[in-house]
Amino acid sequence: MKPAMPKKTAAWIALVLALLAGRCRYGVEDGGYDLSRFRDDPGLVAVPEPLKGLVPTNAEAVRTIRSRDRGGDLRFVIIGDTVSDGNETFKGFLGEIATLDPRPAFIVHLGDRAVSPVVESFGAYLKAIRHPPCPILHVDGNHDVREEGERLARAFFGDRDYTLDLGDKRFVFMGNAWARGRHGLSREQLDWLEAALAAPAPARKFVFAHVPPRAPFRRIDPGAASLLTPAFENEPEFLDILARHHVVLAAFGHRHVHASLVYNGVLMVMTGGGGQRNFLDPNVKEPLFTKKHHYTLVDIPASGPGRPLQGVLSCMGPGHETLFISSFSQPAELAGGSPLAVALRPYPASQAGPFRPGDPAAAGLAVSGRTP
Repeated sequence: MKPAMPKKTAAWIALVLALLAGRCRYGVEDGGYDLSRFRDDPGLVAVPEPLKGLVPTNAEAVRTIRSRDRGGDLRFVIIGDTVSDGNETFKGFLGEIATLDPRPAFIVHLGDRAVSPVVESFGAYLKAIRHPPCPILHVDGNHDVREEGERLARAFFGDRDYTLDLGDKRFVFMGNAWARGRHGLSREQLDWLEAALAAPAPARKFVFAHVPPRAPFRRIDPGAASLLTPAFENEPEFLDILARHHVVLAAFGHRHVHASLVYNGVLMVMTGGGGQRNFLDPNVKEPLFTKKHHYTLVDIPASGPGRPLQGVLSCMGPGHETLFISSFSQPAELAGGSPLAVALRPYPASQAGPFRPGDPAAAGLAVSGRTP
């Protein structure tokens, strides 16, 4: 039998875990939906009759997004780690997203929408997204799959791993946080991802998961801060698949910061600033890094077949503050069929608005202002 953990050590671990989670309390009396049946009945795996149709599943959201797609320019939002007192930060962002012009086609939620006790916080989250500004596509976070969270997620949101195809773009969504502290992708998931990315059409690929791989973000993990990013099961294979299939953008949450960089030709984005506390994360001197609460706005103007893909990445703070903007691009496919690496550059904010790619070489990275 292993010796018991000293009380002082256990207390410190409990404190650190609470700080990392940004622990908040939720109850039905705060306006959330009553999901206590999932706690009372461990065999419950479906939405109870009174709550059916409360929010769309991921598959239903995919169908709605595709039915509304008319081609042309694409705008979408990425946000993660939204748990806060009463979800106030997240609800504020949803209100601001609703006023964007043009309004985004969809929101990707990168996970950590709930925290212990999961039944109560999940009920509060469902209330917060009852009338979203656009469809929300959900990825599971490590806090979401604890306690009753796995059953709740599958009942209300359906598939854990799924895709969305829009024109020449394929969006791949994967759950890489598991109960009992495991993070990363199984061999079966790697095979599924390989098949999803190997298809020649749609040609431009985007990948979303909660837990980031460690290797690309070492620059923002000095010293002991590296412990905040957990070990990622099968990380080398995952990164190899992204690079071999020329993924445009891979986005992750988990860390409550924004960081953007290119790694092995792939634009890697960490954007977990949707509401959770982040005072344990260190400040680092990176041009595309912030600890402020934020979401990431992605704009991709339409381009014809055989044309380069261009886009704009905007890190947005509360009150429509533009924290910084960058431009990214991926060349057209070469005759051999292989697109080149993604490039990430500064983007000039002009009177025409920050969301149309232009010549990115004329401006620096530091931009602060309101979204038009």
